[in-house]
Amino acid sequence: MISRRLAEIVAALPLRTGMRVLEIGCGPGVAARAVLPRIGTGHVLAIDRSGNAIAKAVAASSQQLATGRLEFRLAAVEDFELSKGERRYDLAFAVRVGALDGRHPEQGRAALARIRKALMPGGRLFIDGGDPLKEIELGDESIAGLKGLGPKSQEMLARAGITSVDELRQLGAIAAYARARASNPGASLNLLWALEAALTGQAWQKVARQDRTSLLLALEAYESEVS
Repeated sequence: MISRRLAEIVAALPLRTGMRVLEIGCGPGVAARAVLPRIGTGHVLAIDRSGNAIAKAVAASSQQLATGRLEFRLAAVEDFELSKGERRYDLAFAVRVGALDGRHPEQGRAALARIRKALMPGGRLFIDGGDPLKEIELGDESIAGLKGLGPKSQEMLARAGITSVDELRQLGAIAAYARARASNPGASLNLLWALEAALTGQAWQKVARQDRTSLLLALEAYESEVS
């Protein structure tokens, strides 16, 4: 059963269908289970540093785990890393987590760095302590921190005047690639695959294989509009 306070926190989260949500310090999994119905086909990963908490969460969540849309994982937030091939998350939240509420500053800095890497560009982090939530600003992420964009890609983007993840996110892969190609005539389609992969948290090889046609059509349409 969910407490009134926890129900208010979950209700205040800006959730939508299809979101990928990361809960930090999930305890017995009450909030994670409450989030699941609000995100439709989305996915919840709930982590906790306590093996006992994870065991209780798993034991109480057999029905939700069977859907494949809920996962519990033993991990401390300051050590958390995405698994190989795991997509990044849209939103993270934490309730009564000392590493995020100011009680442990050094641990908090490490935790924020890990959360930043686990979230999509523009991803948001919420903790309790507000009314009933407050948002923690993660700051603008450097393009250098995006997985799959190496030094050469970063240089091409810089020549095009794209130097932050926020700007890249606002442009989107298609417009960013078109601008980069205008400033770097030698830019190949590999840059387009890499940009889409970086913004969606996928492997560029998967993007090149599965999204090639849709991206090329979108690029053609974009160039027709701006020409």
